[in-house]
Amino acid sequence: MRAWGPVLGFRNRNPTAATSRRNRSLWPLPPRVRTFSPLTRLLPWLAASEIREYAQEHAALFERAERLRAKAERLQGEGTPSESANNRAERARAEVEAGLLALRERFAPSAGERKRAFDHEAGRLYPGLAAGA
Repeated sequence: MRAWGPVLGFRNRNPTAATSRRNRSLWPLPPRVRTFSPLTRLLPWLAASEIREYAQEHAALFERAERLRAKAERLQGEGTPSESANNRAERARAEVEAGLLALRERFAPSAGERKRAFDHEAGRLYPGLAAGA
């Protein structure tokens, strides 16, 4: 026989005995509500899978954004900042972000756990992008 009960922490050893006033006021407690569905645990994996698939389909876009960012940083580091190189890098980054935002809307049409999971995975996979903002 278990010494600990599931709700109050103590088990009434004699269930037919009258319960005390304190126990009657605590009983019936609502059942424990499940906070995480099985789908919720899969959401980060599903989001990462969608993002990786999108990145493979649009690899040229991601490579272009990375290449232009590296060029703008290199010029900045050499002491010859180029506004046009920075603008091209920013436009390429904005194109990648726009694509990820469109993917986010398809993945999670309404606000909630799906959007949070997508934003977390996008930030983890591509830290320089603000896909969720």
